[in-house]
Amino acid sequence: MEPRFSGEAPRPARYHGRMSGLGHHLRMLSDLAFSLGPAHAARHKLQHAWHRVVAAPQEPYKLTTKEAAFPLWCRPGTSDETVFWQVFVDLQYAPLIPRRTPHFILDCGANVGYTSSYFLTRFPTARVFAVEPDPGNAALLRRNLAPYGRRSAVFETGVWSRPVGLVMSSTPFRDGGEWARQVREARADETPQMLATDIPSLIEASGEPRVGILKMDIEGAETEVFSADCSGWIPRVDAFVVEVHDDTAARTFEAALGPSDFDISHHGEVTVAIRRRRGRR
Repeated sequence: MEPRFSGEAPRPARYHGRMSGLGHHLRMLSDLAFSLGPAHAARHKLQHAWHRVVAAPQEPYKLTTKEAAFPLWCRPGTSDETVFWQVFVDLQYAPLIPRRTPHFILDCGANVGYTSSYFLTRFPTARVFAVEPDPGNAALLRRNLAPYGRRSAVFETGVWSRPVGLVMSSTPFRDGGEWARQVREARADETPQMLATDIPSLIEASGEPRVGILKMDIEGAETEVFSADCSGWIPRVDAFVVEVHDDTAARTFEAALGPSDFDISHHGEVTVAIRRRRGRR
């Protein structure tokens, strides 16, 4: 399969702002048809209606899209539905156009695997390491990435600045949904739920000389990661796509990258940083 997005990014779905009644549903269906294809869009709407009205609310159902090589599982009534829309309808990661074809991709904060699936389809020769700390999300992540076989590996832990004991935070972050699970360092009187990983450890485990794409959406922990000394691993990354969750995180991330090595742009919720060619300033 040839990469679907060589040359230039696909046109993102049109804005689906607040509308009401029939106009709202027609606009949503139009966006779905553009990004998923008419058949996939119709199936998506039927599946969504079925699982909202008829099926057991806890039963995952399959979604299909032309942007993913295999069907994807979705938990009805959860943030999975919103994440699917962001990745496959709004094409949140389409503005990322690496200057070289990535062979290894790190998906930090992989949630249920939609972004990993998108990248595995978009770059059919790449491998993905997907990292996700929440057990419920990680279970569906494994299910969604299983069809890709040895091209993907799942790590059920949190990404931090160093290996340290972590626990899942009980304090709601953002809307408190499944896509907003946070970790924090375990206190001295707590038993850690997991041992954190860090970027150097993931690169070492991959056996790859470079990271083609480092995607990061780790619910505020990006400040912890980029506040540490990153000089040993940032030179091995060709492109970043990071969701920063506050101004401090944004400043920390851009400071870690340095003033001249990357072209940085902002697209909705994500910041894209592409390594410049040598000799360009």
